[in-house]
Amino acid sequence: EARRKAEAERKRKAAEEARRKAEAERKRKAAEEARRKAEAERKRKAAEEARRKAEAERKRKAAEEARRKAEAERLRRLKEQEEAALRTAEAKRRAQRLAGLRQQYVAQIRTHVERAWRRPPGVQSADRCVVEVRQTPEGRVTEVRTLECHGDEAFRRSVEDAVWRADPLPPAPDPAVFDRIIQFEFIPQ
Repeated sequence: EARRKAEAERKRKAAEEARRKAEAERKRKAAEEARRKAEAERKRKAAEEARRKAEAERKRKAAEEARRKAEAERLRRLKEQEEAALRTAEAKRRAQRLAGLRQQYVAQIRTHVERAWRRPPGVQSADRCVVEVRQTPEGRVTEVRTLECHGDEAFRRSVEDAVWRADPLPPAPDPAVFDRIIQFEFIPQ
């Protein structure tokens, strides 16, 4: 009976030990599984964080590149506007200079014609003629017309004769102001 009890006790203790070992193994495996899952979750979170940071960096770089391009475009447009303004100002200065030269050129022709003019009798101080002169680039007169004349026929003819006598006309101070057809108002001095 004592042997049977001892055997039963030994079996109970062995079963208890097996159950305890199985429980410890189950807990170890559960802990290992939990650790493995925690490690996988940590790696997943780290990968997610790395992906998020990489995406944020990509967006930051893209935004920086877009800002840089926008700034470069703004500077390019500003430079174009400044260059256009300079070209416009230069063109305006050139046009003003040429307009001034043209006025001087027409005044030279008028003075040249006035010097060749012979005053006919009966010219009044109110007499005047608008004269159109066609010329060659060398200043040779090819045609003379009076467009409007306030004076008698002798005065009109004297003005036309003065233009023919003034041939050749003075050269243009700049080729850009030369014109084959010149009009000016002849007012006797």
